[in-house]
Amino acid sequence: MTKFDALTVGVLALQGDFERHVHHIRLLGATPREVRTPEGLPGIDALIIPGGESTTMSLLMDRFGMRAGLIELA
Repeated sequence: MTKFDALTVGVLALQGDFERHVHHIRLLGATPREVRTPEGLPGIDALIIPGGESTTMSLLMDRFGMRAGLIELA
């Protein structure tokens, strides 16, 4: 048991190497959640936004309706 067992960590899965982040979250003992839509945001304790080209990331956030939910989460 680790201090991360009770955490659900979202990974914004729109761009970037989100699979690697999911893998390492599991290694730490937390529960990963790939977040692709606003419906994936409720119930997460933290959110990782993988690196990527910022303009593309911004366009994808708008295309998938993520911007408002991310602002609310922050």
